Amino acid sequence: MSDSSQHSDSVDQGNGLTSTLRSGAKWLAISSVVVGLLPVASTFTAGTVANVLGCRLNEAAFHPCYIFGINIGDLLYTMGVAGWYTFLSIPLAGAGLVISGVLSGGVRLWEAFRE
Repeated sequence: MSDSSQHSDSVDQGNGLTSTLRSGAKWLAISSVVVGLLPVASTFTAGTVANVLGCRLNEAAFHPCYIFGINIGDLLYTMGVAGWYTFLSIPLAGAGLVISGVLSGGVRLWEAFRE
């Protein structure tokens, strides 16, 4: 009786582990995409806001841009230049997606092997 209960416990622990790994792989993939796209979203947002407000936006320098009497030119410049971070964020996101895929594939292989 104790042998079967020990076997049952190890099977439950294995299912919990695979479930945890699968969930971790999913969240790693989601966070990798978000991290990879944040600099791009920042740049597009800055460009859209500058266009709507009729302000100049370029990488040479920040230009005054007022909304409700507040100068947001420096903020728009910083957001626009953040696009350069994609040279770092896209490879990191790709690595995260690869690791997530390997982890997910490993869990599926493990489950197929166990059955």
